[in-house]
Amino acid sequence: MLFFDSNPIGRVLNKFSKDTGYMDDLLPMTFYDFLQCVTWCAASVVLACIINPFVFLVVAPLLLCFVRLRSYFIKTSREVKRLDVVSRSPIYSSLSETLDGLVAVRAFGRSQLFQRRFLGRLDTNTRSCKCELLCDGIKYCTYFTTHLPLL
Repeated sequence: MLFFDSNPIGRVLNKFSKDTGYMDDLLPMTFYDFLQCVTWCAASVVLACIINPFVFLVVAPLLLCFVRLRSYFIKTSREVKRLDVVSRSPIYSSLSETLDGLVAVRAFGRSQLFQRRFLGRLDTNTRSCKCELLCDGIKYCTYFTTHLPLL
């Protein structure tokens, strides 16, 4: 109960709706893509090393570079996702608070003020969501450039 009492309603709704969406939509496909990519890459490297053992001298440094770039990308992507989540919670809070006090807002004629505040929060979230989409675009672009020649 402490979690629900200490966090605003927008953050709670955001957390549960986003987690459920990830579990239902993204997790199965991500796991399938991961297994497929690991299998293809491992088979390609093993086959190339069997045919020409000198390829291993090139693959080892490339693997090290890949791991470093991947860790940098993961950190950046995590921060961008955090920005999206942080900027989405005020939207849910604002919507919930406005709906709870809708009678008072209309009675005092403050609809325009609440609309401007909501649109400002929505603009902030859209900016962070755009950054997240760009990070995902980089991820998918590298995915397709590595897998397209295999088709």
